Amino acid sequence: MNFPALLRVGFILSALGCVGVGGLAYRKAIAHARAANYGHDLRQLNVVDARMNEELLKCRSGLLGHYDTLSASALEQRQLLQKLRETPSFLDAPRAFDIQQRLQALARLFALKDTRLEHFKSNNAVLRNSRSFAPIAAERLLTHVEKQGVLAQLVSRVLSTLLTAATAPDPGVSKAGEAALDALRDARDNAESRALADEIDVLIRHTAVVIARQPVVDTLVLEALSQPFGRDAALLGELYSQAYRDALAAEAQREKVLFALAIAMVACGLSDILLRVRKGAQALERATAELTRANQALAKEREKEHELGEMKTRFVAMTSHEFRSPLSTVMSSSELLSTYGERWDGERRQEHLGRIRDAAHNMSQLLDEILLIGTAEAGTLRPTPAPLNLDEHSHDLVATLASETGRQVSRTLSGDPNVVLDERLLRHLLQNLLDNAVKYSPPESSVTLQIDIASREVRFIVRDSGIGIAAEDLPLLFTSFHRGKNVGQRRGSGLGLAVVKRVVDAQAGEIHVESQLGQGTEFRVTLPLEARS
Repeated sequence: MNFPALLRVGFILSALGCVGVGGLAYRKAIAHARAANYGHDLRQLNVVDARMNEELLKCRSGLLGHYDTLSASALEQRQLLQKLRETPSFLDAPRAFDIQQRLQALARLFALKDTRLEHFKSNNAVLRNSRSFAPIAAERLLTHVEKQGVLAQLVSRVLSTLLTAATAPDPGVSKAGEAALDALRDARDNAESRALADEIDVLIRHTAVVIARQPVVDTLVLEALSQPFGRDAALLGELYSQAYRDALAAEAQREKVLFALAIAMVACGLSDILLRVRKGAQALERATAELTRANQALAKEREKEHELGEMKTRFVAMTSHEFRSPLSTVMSSSELLSTYGERWDGERRQEHLGRIRDAAHNMSQLLDEILLIGTAEAGTLRPTPAPLNLDEHSHDLVATLASETGRQVSRTLSGDPNVVLDERLLRHLLQNLLDNAVKYSPPESSVTLQIDIASREVRFIVRDSGIGIAAEDLPLLFTSFHRGKNVGQRRGSGLGLAVVKRVVDAQAGEIHVESQLGQGTEFRVTLPLEARS
């Protein structure tokens, strides 16, 4: 067979190949708008679930007086699950089936959560009604017993129990409430008049409802928040994103094959067309490179969006949890002061004012840490060094810690204490390390602060004999909102060590950690020193 015949055979085969690959590409074409919308709806599942959790916590704490937004979020979640049943056509059968199975599992989780939310709304409505009417009933009762000191004290005891029950779940509060109810029942049975007995009975009924319903409401909230819906939705989103990336890669591969066949077909044709085909090939290569770069940028944006969504979810859950207790303390103490402030002596009023101040201080400290981390992440955290006496500074810090916690910290210092450092950042650094050392070690164990000052650097060593840090937690130790698996019921926001890391990095320092479970932890921080004036 001569060369022209070979060219014709090559042209025909190339043309047939182009037709076959082109038909396959047509059948496997991706509807990008539909695929993008489907991915957005999958991510929205996690967003709506986080919003539902936030609104549930607001309803539980009394910040929302209605359930409209909670019901609207539940309806939106239900519509999203219904909408996501129809998967995009570019998915192959196994992946489409896997996504459908996971969606069904999510639907079952949501149905369980929706049932709990309905129970919560019905129980919380009754609880909120009785919690509102109990103080009114108490006030009415007090107008009848102003001269009967024992019964007036009993009513105050009941009100204090109700306010304490609203702050946080506590079995001791329920026992105290039952004891107060028994005392009220005795007082009702021994009442001097029918009217007084009726007033006492009204207070008994509302108090009994609060004591009975509060644990039910708290259990429903905890069960709803502990469901893994958000985690499973995020995993499903990752599975779909991987499938979409694979489909894009396959589409790009078909384009390359089709392009090669087109080149072969043109190469077997006229030499004049060959030049124009080469120019078109160069343009197509540039377009393919642009598409690849765009796909890579899109993948990076999706990854950033996913990380941001997870951070927002953790932030909402953490702040809702961390702010609830101090806010409840402020609300309960302010209500007590408003209702009974004129009757109490100065010491009792100062006690509740102190609670309000402590709660406000805790919220302010948490906000300071969040703002510091945000400033560091934005790259605008700049130290402002100034002359500082480390001996006086560390002494004041240790003394303040001892007055707040009752724990003594052993402090040693070597070298010239007069240095040049940023006092504000140093306080964040040492206060968080010492707070953690005290919080996660037994009361009788020792906590030490060692300060070694050289000519160009200063080293801070904080040691404790506490619970230690698990090896699997060490890589995530300085991540925002991360807490170790062995912290138990100890309260914390997961921001302290993240703040420490940002402070050290802002001052071009180094931090090292050594820890063993059950034997304690040692943090070593080295900071460079500015030249002394």
